[in-house]
Amino acid sequence: MPDPAVPGSLPVAFDHARADEAVRALEVLAHALGAAAPRWHEVAQTARRDWHGFSRRWFDTEHGALLHDVSALVAVLRRTAAAIDLARADAARLQARRDDEAAAANAADLRRLADLAPSPVPAPGTP
Repeated sequence: MPDPAVPGSLPVAFDHARADEAVRALEVLAHALGAAAPRWHEVAQTARRDWHGFSRRWFDTEHGALLHDVSALVAVLRRTAAAIDLARADAARLQARRDDEAAAANAADLRRLADLAPSPVPAPGTP
């Protein structure tokens, strides 16, 4: 959001450009990890086709834990991007409220100044 256009409005400190960059980076990472997990699962299926015994059970346990962790990480990345979006919206709402308050204060000041101004003096010869 650009600096406030309303004189007297206190600007909200929020870097919208960096927020955009962070959201994009988080979404790219979440997409890449989410897309890679099914491929890892396919490779694991091929690797253990004729595999039995203790090492197979160990591998299955570790692989399952890895896929679970990747899924959880993807969810965290998406929630973090959503939280940044929420912060951006909150900053925009706060800035709009500050701008509205400043505009109202400016209008009230102008009305008070108009009330203090002397009445116009009629030109000589006008009733």
